[in-house]
Amino acid sequence: PSPGPPATDNVGVVSSSLWNLTGGRTRHWGRVATGITNRAVHFPVSAFSPSFAVSAVDAAGNESPRSEAFSANSLTLPLVVHDVPSETATVIVGSSFLYTLSASATPSPTFTRLEGPAGMVLSRTGGANPSQDYAVVQWMPSASQVGTNYFTVYATNAHTSGAGATFAVLVLPSGTDLGAPTSVARMTADLVSYDRCTLSWTPAGDNVGVALYRLTAVHFGAPGQGNQTLTMTVPGGVTNTLLTGLLASSGYTLSIVPVDGAGNAGPATSIFITTLAAPAELLLGVAPGVTPGTLILRWTGLAPGTTYLLESTDQLSGTGWGIAGAPGEWPSPATQAIVPVDPTLPQRFYRVRPSL
Repeated sequence: PSPGPPATDNVGVVSSSLWNLTGGRTRHWGRVATGITNRAVHFPVSAFSPSFAVSAVDAAGNESPRSEAFSANSLTLPLVVHDVPSETATVIVGSSFLYTLSASATPSPTFTRLEGPAGMVLSRTGGANPSQDYAVVQWMPSASQVGTNYFTVYATNAHTSGAGATFAVLVLPSGTDLGAPTSVARMTADLVSYDRCTLSWTPAGDNVGVALYRLTAVHFGAPGQGNQTLTMTVPGGVTNTLLTGLLASSGYTLSIVPVDGAGNAGPATSIFITTLAAPAELLLGVAPGVTPGTLILRWTGLAPGTTYLLESTDQLSGTGWGIAGAPGEWPSPATQAIVPVDPTLPQRFYRVRPSL
């Protein structure tokens, strides 16, 4: 506290004492400091009430009455912060780094100095709040400064020792790609079946080029049924794919994210689909062919309008399935087929699979 004009004495005032008004309902003055010679003293704000008084002391130890009560000035250390969220703390060699800072305190602070890498400069600027101070940090990093660099900016104000804040800036090599791809403008799902669909989309844009697309299909099941997440990647030059492994009669959120060669990911584009119900169980019957070397296959259980693929294998394990019949003959909405029998294979297995 600085109480005002100094006291006078016939010989001379040598020091002052500081008093604080304390207590609850029975308030009283208590001496909190003696021997003060510079008319100013610092105390933690939380330790005292806001009401103070002073008394003067001469060389003989005579003390004057207390002065009129006055209030203390609350002092705060400067707080230095970064003010512009859009300014990134990453810079490429050959590009300029700009960081806008502000300092606030009571009394008003002033930016004083910067400690940082070679070539970095601190410049004070104006701002919206006259009780604050503003500054910008500017820097053009060199190739030898690639990596994480740190800098500290300091501010001071009256009656405090000042304070500073430390920031980090990442310097990347020249030519580093920081630009993320644009989002896919449109994605569609066609030929949605009970377990698959065909996806197509418009290509995303990028300043260098899209390296790949990340596709995600997410199904949130009913309580007790569990969820399902399917993921796949597609090369950047491709704009359609077949997504399989879906659950029947289920809703899916399908998302696509473009990624460039530097690993920068663009915004996701999403659509929602619902798969169809699973087809009825298929029953396959085998009858002798009307001519040597052929078989007539008949089946039932297909839902109206369902198409199918007729496949065959010669392996008891049920692997190695291939389409039976001439190319282009399947799928067909029929319920029987005449297929040739390979005389070199003593037995062969057939199945009918619903198809898109």
